[in-house]
Formats: sequence, structure tokens, C-alpha cells
Amino acid sequence: AGGAARPFAAGEGYGGRPGACPPGPPQGLNVRGGGPPWHAALPLTAPRGEWALDFPSTVMGNTGGCNCSAGPTPPERQRLDADASGAQLPSLDTWEFNALDLNPEQLGVASLVLLQAFFWGCGGADPEVLPCFICAIRDGYLPNPYHNFAHAVDVLQTVIRLGKFMPWEELISPAARFALLVAALSHDIGHPGFSNVYLVDVRDEMASRYNDVSPLENMHCSRLFEIVQQSQCSVLAHLSRRELAHVRKNIIDAILHTDAANHSYVTAALEMVYRENAGVFDASKDGKGLTMEQVDILSTDENRALVSRAMLAGADVTNQAKPWSVAYAWATLLRQELTAQGDRERQLGLAVLPMTDRNALGFAEAHIGYLHTTVAPFLSAEARLFHAWQELTATLAVNIREWGTRLSKETEVGQSCDSRIELMCDMLTNLRTSPIEEKKVQAPPGPPDPVPVEESSPLLAAKKEPRPSVDSQEEAGGPVTEPCSEPSCPEGPPQPFVREIRRWREASAASSGQQRELVLLYVVSDDIVTQSPSGQPVLFRYTIQAENSGTSPSSPTN
Repeated sequence: AGGAARPFAAGEGYGGRPGACPPGPPQGLNVRGGGPPWHAALPLTAPRGEWALDFPSTVMGNTGGCNCSAGPTPPERQRLDADASGAQLPSLDTWEFNALDLNPEQLGVASLVLLQAFFWGCGGADPEVLPCFICAIRDGYLPNPYHNFAHAVDVLQTVIRLGKFMPWEELISPAARFALLVAALSHDIGHPGFSNVYLVDVRDEMASRYNDVSPLENMHCSRLFEIVQQSQCSVLAHLSRRELAHVRKNIIDAILHTDAANHSYVTAALEMVYRENAGVFDASKDGKGLTMEQVDILSTDENRALVSRAMLAGADVTNQAKPWSVAYAWATLLRQELTAQGDRERQLGLAVLPMTDRNALGFAEAHIGYLHTTVAPFLSAEARLFHAWQELTATLAVNIREWGTRLSKETEVGQSCDSRIELMCDMLTNLRTSPIEEKKVQAPPGPPDPVPVEESSPLLAAKKEPRPSVDSQEEAGGPVTEPCSEPSCPEGPPQPFVREIRRWREASAASSGQQRELVLLYVVSDDIVTQSPSGQPVLFRYTIQAENSGTSPSSPTN
């Protein structure tokens, strides 16, 4: 953690051991050897190599076992002294902060500097507990290219910066602020360098334990509270029973929403808050702080939880909205970790996704896809509510154009040919419009919406009463009519907004020598939002353009 951003050299394994297998997640906190307990109180001076975490013989779905002793060598433990070492650190109060420039000892000290005031501010008093907690968390991270302790410290610093510019004192209590920072530092503890999809595909023990539902994030929460329950690391022990129950719930909720599968839900929830209160949020033009009306809207229990989710999940991807040198370094490490997973998937005969296949997409093209589907929509949704964060969206737009330039060099096709570049830049700079290219739909007759249609709806421009389901029509004895999907039909639903995420071809399993074309679409519709949880089908018609489908121009395929 905190080492230079570089790929492993030929023959170099995880943990610096030649030929070592990728480490599996530690299954316990036991220590072998003569060193002190791994959570022992400071000072911690056990020499490197005297102790190591126990790893199971079966890791990451490798049923054949592994005898290479590939467990990562923990960094040498040192006393964390913020007063003595703080002067050696770069500025922590800037978006230019780069955790990759720090060594493990400096990362620990930086964590202490960042957390101390918040620990004291919520009633913490024991001077030994916080340093011990940080050391325990640090030693729980594995030396992955991307998901390592440097990433944890980067997310911690980013959450604090986001909170400072919000400002979060108006929304979040001191105990809840400290709890969110604890979640930030530990949100990827024990990460093995493989995704949830991979763990489920190989039927890993972790996926089985958590029933294939966010296994990594559930594991991170479990590891965190195993550490917090140790008396030497009990950074939450000073809270009342009621406060502890509340912050525990918030920590778990925030970490679970860092699962990439949950990002779209957080993004949609942020867009919904903006759409329903666009007039209030657009009225703040100076970008400094929150108005009283905004605080009132965000102070409901539901929206407070949403703010915490957005801050942690947003900080998890915000390294791409930092200055180019920082963003590119993190992107390189992410690419390295993803393609290592793809190589492993290929070895095991699993399907290799384009993002993890080093042979399918170039670096720039793959990363633009990640920015387009995840980072840009998420940060633009946040910036609509918190105008002080728009410095990040502006920097992200600059970085995206740089990625477009690199894409043109990779593919010999100008960036203007990739519509995603302009779409994302428009999304990030025109924050009062939808992040999705939309066709405005006239609202049906009736009382006007409290907020003008043009400014209030990042997802959909019209509101309507939910139409009765087919079952209810049958019960009423009336004729069952299929809803009209034509946008011109006054009785039909508004058009869903559709964005093409990715298009690729693969060999057809039905016939050798033939290919099929697959298109991944992102669809947003009020029908999905306003229906009951059981949902009703949303019918819409789309056209495949002739140049993409191979059909003749005179006969487009519907």
C-alpha cells in the first residue's frame, strides 16, 4: 500500500514473492509466530517477518489449494505520532493530495491526522485507541494494485473534503460524521482484488456466506466490527448504546452502497431529490454552503442516509475527478487489477467481460466506458444538490477530454467520433439539465407541477397518475388494453430515456461462423419509479439504425 504505481514485474507475485498466488481473504485474526497480537496497543514495534496473518489453504475458489505462503507481508508497525510526523506529510486539505506518494507509515499518520479532531469532537478521549484502530485497519488491507490502504486513505481524505464544502455540520451529527469516516477508512478492508461477480462465478466461500449479495461489502463490514469489538481498538466505545446502534446501522448502510451494483440506485435517488426540489437547489448560485430550504429538504431521515451513501460511494470514485496526474495514476492501477481478474477468469474458463479483458478494449476505451456508466452520472447527480462540489465535475470534464485524446491515439479515430465524450462533458458542465439526452414530453392536462418541467426533471419531464394494471382491469370487468407505447399517443406513457452503454459482438452459440450483436442499454422511466415494488412492464419501441444492424436503409428494424 502506498507504493509506486507500477505493474508487477515478470515473475513477481503478490506480496513481493516470486510466483506467489493472488492472496485470498484472511479467514480470521489469528497470529502465528512470536510477535504481539495484531491489535495490540501501541507502541507496535514487531520486526517485519516475525508474524503473519493465517490464510486458508483454499482461496478464491482455487480448490486445488496453494502452498506458496502467499499471504501479504504486513508493513512494519511503527508508533503513529501525528505531532512528530505530521510535518513530513503533504497538505491533506487539497484536491491535489495523492495517497500513492506516501509509504505505509505515512499513510497511517495521515489517517491519524485526518481522524483525530473528529474522534475528539464526538467524545473520544483515549489517546491510544485511535492509533491502534488505524494500525489494525491498515494491516487488514491486502497489497492489491488498487484496492489497498492507500485507496482507503484517499477515500477518507475525500469524504472530509466533501463534507467541508457541503458543509456537513448542518446535516450530520458529530458522532455520525466520525462513523462515516470510520466507514471510509475501512470500506475495502480485506479486499482480495477480485469483484463480487468473480466471487459469485467461482462459488467462493465468501459469496456463499453472504448468499451472493454484495459479498465483499458484507465482509468489509464484518471485518470492521470484529476490530472495533477489540478493547484496544474500540473507537466507538465512548458512544451511548443508542448512538452506537444508530452509527452501526449507518456504517453498514454506507459501506453496502459502495457496491458498484448499488451505484445506480444512489444516482437515481439523488436525481429524484433534485427533480422534486429543482427550484430550491437551482436558486443557490454562489456555490457556497446550503440554504435553509435545502437543509430542511435534506434533513429527513431518508435523505440523511442518502447523503451519507452519496458521500462515501462518491468518494470511492472521485479519484477520477482530481488533477490529471492523480486520476491517471489511479486509473492505471484499476486497469491493472481488472485485467488481472480477466486473466484469471480466462484461466478458469469463465466469461471475461470487456472491462476485464486486456485484449478486448484498449486502456482509454475501457476507462471511458467506466467514466460514462459510473463516475460521470454519479458525480453530476451529486453536484446538482451540492454546488460547492462542482469544482470536481469541472476537473472530471477536463480529464474526460484528455481520455478522448488518448482514445483517438489508440484507435486512430478522433474523439469527436465517440459521442460519449461530449455527452459526459455536457452532463458535467450543464448541471441544470438531465444527464441523459432526453426528448421533452408535454405534461398531460391538469394542475401544473410545482416546479417547471424544463428544470425539474433530470430523469423524466412529465408526471402522471400510475395507470391501472392488467389484473385490476380484469377484476373491474373492463376490456384489457395494452398500453400504447407511441410517444404521440396522448393516453400513452411518456417515453423512457434510453442511453446506449456498450455494443459488442460475439460468436453465436446457435450457428458456427455467425455472430450476434449485443447492446447494453440504460433505461430510465417514471413508470419504474411510480409503480409499486412488484412493478409493471414498461413497453417501448426502439429502432436499430441500418449502419449498426446490417439491414438495408429502407427497412429499419423495430
